[in-house]
Amino acid sequence: MPDDGDTRGFGDAWWAHEPHLLINWMQSSLDGLSSEDAERRRKPAPVASSGDQRRALAVALSQLRNPLVLLLLSATLIASLVGSFSDAGIILVILALSGFLGFWQEYRAARDVEALLSRLQASSRVRRDGAPLIVPSSEVVPGDILLLRAGDLIPADARLVTCEHLFTIEAPLTGEPFPVEKAVDSVDPDFPIAARASAVWAGTSVRSGTAEAIVMETGLNTVFGAIAAKLSRREPETAFSRGLRRFGVMISELVLVIALIVEAVNLALGRPFFDSLTFALALAVGMTPQMLPAILAVTLASGARGLAQRGVIVRKLDTIEVLGSMNVLCVDKTGTLTRGVVELYDVVTPDGTSSERVRSLAFINAELQSGLDNPLDTALSMQARTSWTDKLPVKLAEVPFDFARRRLSVVVAQDHHALMITKGAALPVLEICTHNAGAPLDAATRESLTDTLRGWSEEGLRVLAIATRVYDRRTGFGPEDETAMDLQGFVLLRDPLRDDAADMIDTLRAHGIGLRIVTGDNRFVAKSVAQAVGLQRPEPVTGEQVAMLGADALSRIVSEAEVFAEVDPASKERIVTALRKAGHVTGFLGDGINDATALRLADIGLSVEGATDVAREAADMVLTSAELSTVLAAVEKGRRAFANTQKYLRIATAASFGNMVSMALASMVLPFLPMTAGQILLANLLTDLPMLALASDRVDAVLRERPHRWALRDLLRFMAIFGLISSLFDAAFFFAMVVLFHAPPELFRTTWFLESLLTELVFTLVIRTQNAVWASCPSAPLWGLTLGVGGLAFAMPWLPGAGVLGFLPLPTDYVWFVCGIVAAYGIFTESAKRLWIGKPKVRRHATFSAT
Repeated sequence: MPDDGDTRGFGDAWWAHEPHLLINWMQSSLDGLSSEDAERRRKPAPVASSGDQRRALAVALSQLRNPLVLLLLSATLIASLVGSFSDAGIILVILALSGFLGFWQEYRAARDVEALLSRLQASSRVRRDGAPLIVPSSEVVPGDILLLRAGDLIPADARLVTCEHLFTIEAPLTGEPFPVEKAVDSVDPDFPIAARASAVWAGTSVRSGTAEAIVMETGLNTVFGAIAAKLSRREPETAFSRGLRRFGVMISELVLVIALIVEAVNLALGRPFFDSLTFALALAVGMTPQMLPAILAVTLASGARGLAQRGVIVRKLDTIEVLGSMNVLCVDKTGTLTRGVVELYDVVTPDGTSSERVRSLAFINAELQSGLDNPLDTALSMQARTSWTDKLPVKLAEVPFDFARRRLSVVVAQDHHALMITKGAALPVLEICTHNAGAPLDAATRESLTDTLRGWSEEGLRVLAIATRVYDRRTGFGPEDETAMDLQGFVLLRDPLRDDAADMIDTLRAHGIGLRIVTGDNRFVAKSVAQAVGLQRPEPVTGEQVAMLGADALSRIVSEAEVFAEVDPASKERIVTALRKAGHVTGFLGDGINDATALRLADIGLSVEGATDVAREAADMVLTSAELSTVLAAVEKGRRAFANTQKYLRIATAASFGNMVSMALASMVLPFLPMTAGQILLANLLTDLPMLALASDRVDAVLRERPHRWALRDLLRFMAIFGLISSLFDAAFFFAMVVLFHAPPELFRTTWFLESLLTELVFTLVIRTQNAVWASCPSAPLWGLTLGVGGLAFAMPWLPGAGVLGFLPLPTDYVWFVCGIVAAYGIFTESAKRLWIGKPKVRRHATFSAT
């Protein structure tokens, strides 16, 4: 066999061959590979620098995607061809500086996010050197023996060697949403993927059952890898991304129209073609928020780093904005409202007497089951191990847990017989029992036991039932054998409420986030917890009721009901879908196999580091803790990132729109161009510098208290109003410079460059907060860059080489005039802002309140 474990010499249809033949071919064994052999078979990882270089190249090329920048580069080439080398050089240098700033910020942000995501490496269980071992999924190699159980993401294409009631979810490959049953028996080599029951595939997941499998293909050699290599998988577009895209298209159309009008007017006035062309293109570039990709990348990456410090790893950056908009959060109570540490309260017979025999049966079931780890079995095992001295019986078979039966059985040897021990949710186990501790289970006793179970549940206790049945000794047990069982007793567990659960729910409510308990627990336990934490509507809606409701009716109910109990995975999916249909931005916090689809369907899926692989993979963010305080901290960070992104959009578009209108009008009435192309681009570059610090800017407390959404219409209205205010002051400036000062072209351009730059800096400081500008201090980086750029603008006319850019030293009266008009502009803009904020907001999500 080849050293890398290639199976092609054995035949591509390995699923049609017996497992022992494949194990021999792969030079492996049921004990797995040796550590040395596994290391030898690992394919060398790509050189880190090559990936780094590819990322850098992609980010660099993205700086040229703006068609206006490409047009300006073309104009630079034309200028060079006609001999205007100074103009071409100025434009090229400024474009290069702007492009480098954008590249560096985006590249650094991409590296930061990649470093954070490296913490979420998936792992797999294999057998090596004869012992189970957990390894990173990327280190699974051909010939490994995979050990699979419920909740696992399958890391490779593999042939089953053994399996017990194994069901997998193959939707990523086949689109089939229902679990697929697997078996060890070989199948026809020509069967399609969906019918190859003897194989499991990379990228799919285990829904229930257990199995061992010999790894045949890894990486790009898997079916999933081959598809991924051919197709570029794109994540669904979020509402925020969609809004930005539409906004970008609209702005591009607007600036191109204005640029064409300006070009036509200037040509009609007899001005040189090249000067008019570069002026119009520079005007268009100045209006375009070309630093938006860099600003957005920096803001979201900064948010991701801040969230990581709070114990949240962001898998998809766009969802930070969604987190800031979330107004409904669905949670299971365990680990979120409760401490998540299940304590064994008591083990009793059906008549309520403590029983060591029932405790032993529960312990055997918990110790011998090989399915998904869970806190209930951990609680049973930890206490029982301290007093258990006997040898565990020989395990003959297992009927794994699934979410339809809600129980699990192990079959052990008992003399010459087989004893099936079933443990599960109390009511599902009670349904399959015909005897009660050896006596027939009549209707009256069944009703009495049901009342007892309800009483325990209302006290907040979690109840598991233990039942047994004796069979002739054999193998091959299944769910159909869980009948006519003898009820032995109950395991009573409790998961104490968190001390701060009620306060956290009040805090969430105060921040505009409604909580929904969505749990598989019975209705009485769910109601008890809901009442204890102070939910206003604790009466639960059951999974059975959810299944009976139509989509429209369910959308109305989910907006009111706060507790959903006894729900299965299908019900969770319907609840999340209904919440979104009702207009709620919905978060879902889950950690189990049964949460995976709901996590994908939610606007934002939240999971925890200790969750099943399939749940973590389905989530948008992974939390180190399921505590509501962690979720709340993440929401606050999300709102900060969202608010700072909105600041840039408003500041950049309103200021640029005002400048473009002013310059377009000025170019039509003045006998000369109001600014050269190089001066326009330089002003645009300098005013963008402070924007890079917006990611770290402070956000008003009031803006972190409510969820908000990005609204294009409000942004456009803001741009128009405040842009035109800027143009009015520019018009007053033009009048004074032409009529009162009789400024020649060079002094006019220098003075307006200074006035335009300073008013935009003032505008940034005023608009960045809803509070009075003097009552809200910017962050240190933003304040420092603003002062630095302002000082540079004042010094620019006197710097060496200023003449190359067309600047002249300003007379003192010009400087005082600029200071006066900038001060007046600041006061007027602050007043206009107060009027804007004071407008009644009839929509639930107001755009400006997201600043």
